Amino acid sequence: MEIMDMREKHGIKDKMNRIDYRMEDRPSYLNENSRNNISTEKIVGNIIEQGITKGVARVFGHKILWQFNQSDSNIYDLVFGQDGYLYASCDDGKIIKIDPTTGSKVWLSQIHHSSVNAIIMDPQGYLYTGSSDYTVKKIDPFTGKVIWIFKKHSEPVYALTIDDSGNIFSGAGDNIIEMIDSNTGNEILSFEVTGKSIRTMDFGPDGYLYVGCEDGTIKSISHESGKVLATYLNHTSIINDIIIDYQGNLYSCSWDNTIKKVNPATFQPGWSFNEHNDNVSQLAFGLDGYLYSASYDGTIRKIDSVDGTEIWKYTNYEKGLFAITVGLDGYIYFSSYNTIKKMDDELYLKGYRILKWIIEFLGFGFLVYY
Repeated sequence: MEIMDMREKHGIKDKMNRIDYRMEDRPSYLNENSRNNISTEKIVGNIIEQGITKGVARVFGHKILWQFNQSDSNIYDLVFGQDGYLYASCDDGKIIKIDPTTGSKVWLSQIHHSSVNAIIMDPQGYLYTGSSDYTVKKIDPFTGKVIWIFKKHSEPVYALTIDDSGNIFSGAGDNIIEMIDSNTGNEILSFEVTGKSIRTMDFGPDGYLYVGCEDGTIKSISHESGKVLATYLNHTSIINDIIIDYQGNLYSCSWDNTIKKVNPATFQPGWSFNEHNDNVSQLAFGLDGYLYSASYDGTIRKIDSVDGTEIWKYTNYEKGLFAITVGLDGYIYFSSYNTIKKMDDELYLKGYRILKWIIEFLGFGFLVYY
């Protein structure tokens, strides 16, 4: 498949096979004024390049191609399926299937009785969800119907991931990791992880399972035996998300407002990104290998994964960004409360601005839009 070959070329781990942690106790923020799917095609943002001629700066922004407002609740996660469609999970237990080209709804299905905290796809295209109703479910992506239900957790399910054999792993607030047969929904094995609540999980290229916890620790685990091989205190608060690239580098984000890169084999620290001023909700890789972050502070950051340098910052007019993913088309998809937006990664010239000292001197200023 050409698209997947492109991902392998750039050393990007398949986004469909990783957990995106969502908290069940997030505040509910709804935009009651916008209830329609709006096609925008406008340039937004405010990235200023200073030092042009005589104090004039060029202003750059990103194109928003569409926004989706047909959810009654917060959208906590976004994931692309093998069919090319975008799937969104909501805090009212619903899943929405969306055409990423037009932003139109394909179907909406009530899957759980409570918040959907985790959502992944297997290589065959089936959808798996973990919820605050303590269950894991397998969903038919064409119909939105439930195929099987796994009910052995005693606390909210926050984390899902999948191994190379297609087995589903679920982690919950009960500190239990369950290995589930993806075909039957039956338990294969179960083991307990000591410490505080499991929040996110991902498999590394070394075959070990990496688990992010409420206490800010990351644990490497042999999933065959359930043995914890190492524990590393990576953050000072809850870990929201971890993702691992093909080189084995691990990236984590947290309620402590930071993003960190570590070598999971040795847990040697790489870099720490400290530019967000609120909870960092989620991470995603682009097709070009850059890292993208979404935060409650209302910003998306594009970051060089090698050295942690910020490439650009986009500020959304609403705060509370929950989820971010980069599609196989290269566009950025993110959620803010009950809204999903599709944004171009490229920067476009938005206009010109006279710098502050010129405005003060002349007593006026102007901004020309193209």
